[in-house]
Amino acid sequence: SAISKKTVVVALGVADEFVLLSVGATADHLEKFGEGEKLSDQAALKPLEKHAGERLVSIGYMSKAFAESLGSVEKTKEDIVGGIEEAMVQAKVDEEDRKLILDDLRELDLSKYVPAPADTTGIAFLTARGYEAYQYSAGKRPMMDGSKPLEILKHVGGNPLVMVAARSKDDVENYKQMVEWLKKVAGHAEAIAEQKADADDWAKYQEVRGKGLELLKRLDEANRENLFPALADGQSAMVIDFTATSQKWFEKMPESPKPLPMLEFALITGVSDAEKLKAGIKTYIDVAREGYKTLKEMHEEDVPELKLPKPVVTELDGGGKLYTYPLPKKWGIDSQVAVNAGITNTFAAVS
Repeated sequence: SAISKKTVVVALGVADEFVLLSVGATADHLEKFGEGEKLSDQAALKPLEKHAGERLVSIGYMSKAFAESLGSVEKTKEDIVGGIEEAMVQAKVDEEDRKLILDDLRELDLSKYVPAPADTTGIAFLTARGYEAYQYSAGKRPMMDGSKPLEILKHVGGNPLVMVAARSKDDVENYKQMVEWLKKVAGHAEAIAEQKADADDWAKYQEVRGKGLELLKRLDEANRENLFPALADGQSAMVIDFTATSQKWFEKMPESPKPLPMLEFALITGVSDAEKLKAGIKTYIDVAREGYKTLKEMHEEDVPELKLPKPVVTELDGGGKLYTYPLPKKWGIDSQVAVNAGITNTFAAVS
């Protein structure tokens, strides 16, 4: 095999006051250790200088060349194409049909979504509260927007265990292009499915296809006309906390002698138009209900009965509303746990 023909040299030793571990094809490069240009002089490490006075615990560096060897837009695309091609070969899809799908996949422009490989550095240091870390990259991140402050940081709570916040650049034009691409792929996939499907199964599919397309059209309109304008701010955050406690999280759990912290999870997003956000969410709920109704009509015995609980509505200080959906009592989960959704004129949250 190709691997058996390779040579790997592992070297371990002491250089000055440091233990040095090297893995490579040879150990020749170690003869030049300490000579020539230093990594610390590289432009990529300059942003770390502002943290030089901190109690440093780690510094990291990855070159653009190494990042490209791990993955790039084209490599990612070809990996996806290769995996799907293998699946279609296993499914005995004709070569001509496979080519249609694979050509469709190669048309997708992933550069709009995938960060570009680049020199990347990182640093971590101790603070009075724990660790603080930063990462710097010269590569473009097409989906991220760093042009404005993250006001959402004021809405993530007091002392969360984990918090991640960002501002995205995704817009309705990218969405429209993605929808058109998906329609094209779906058309070719549907043609292949018709060839492979049993006649009775295909007839049943045709019965619900029109209804399904109608529901998808309504979701598409809600995305374009309501959700994209409503979420144009682009900010979002994820928060994990453990402030709530219970001696018995759920009914079948043995009671603890002392209260145990319970996981609390929340997603927050910036809101540019609250009324459009409400309209978009209402459409999604209506479509979900109609989709469930259609599925129930087709498979009445197999689909369980599902009823959405009525929320407890609370007026929020400064405007806005909080909707709390208690979990069914038969689930036996601590009554502190519930699904919540809150919305104001500037932010919305689900927890």
